[in-house]
Amino acid sequence: MGMNTKMSYENPLLTVTLDEVRNRSILGSILKASYENVACDSCLYVLIRHKYEQLKPLMKDLVTIYDLARCYGFDDNSKTIYVLFGDNYKKLHETCNWSILLYSIESALTDFDKKEKYKTLKISLDDDVLTEKHSVSENNGEYSSAFKQEYGTVAVGGTFDHLHDGHKILLSASSFIARDILIVGVTGEKLLVHKKYAEFLQSYNYRVEQVRKFLKLINYEQRVDIYEINDVWANSFRT
Repeated sequence: MGMNTKMSYENPLLTVTLDEVRNRSILGSILKASYENVACDSCLYVLIRHKYEQLKPLMKDLVTIYDLARCYGFDDNSKTIYVLFGDNYKKLHETCNWSILLYSIESALTDFDKKEKYKTLKISLDDDVLTEKHSVSENNGEYSSAFKQEYGTVAVGGTFDHLHDGHKILLSASSFIARDILIVGVTGEKLLVHKKYAEFLQSYNYRVEQVRKFLKLINYEQRVDIYEINDVWANSFRT
């Protein structure tokens, strides 16, 4: 169902094609317009309608989207952004409870799972980008299909306090290359006692919860083992 009224929505899902992601001016216009459709204290989910096979192009696209989104006000503590990709979104309909589907071109909704469940809103782009083609220039094989780069078990660690764009990119990449198990070390509270502004840090349990929730957005069924980092040598963990 199409809509053209100007409203804001809680937790909308913006679907974008790979062509749109690779055109910086079009992507910027899409994110700028989408910001106005996101309710305060809510978040925008951005779904790249592409199944990646290699880490390098995925990383490049994630960095581009998160960087541009920050330029237009996302992650200002009132509106947050999460970037999804591939088909994992099909497992998130109930978890995320998206209020509406945002899109710029019809192809971004092609074969979208359970599309009939949602209201849709076509967002308007800035006049100066309307004439640009939604197409990707030749890339000399940089983004050609190849065997997926992956490892049986991948380990990553950090404080993961107030989950920010850098954390999201790191966790997305780590999940992407982990075939069987993703191990995440989260810094325990004992190590953070003397950290500057320690009183403003989120609790260990809350940080773990946020990491788990985010990783579900990337690979819902992936095995994720989270351990508390208890010393600087990282040789003492517990679940």
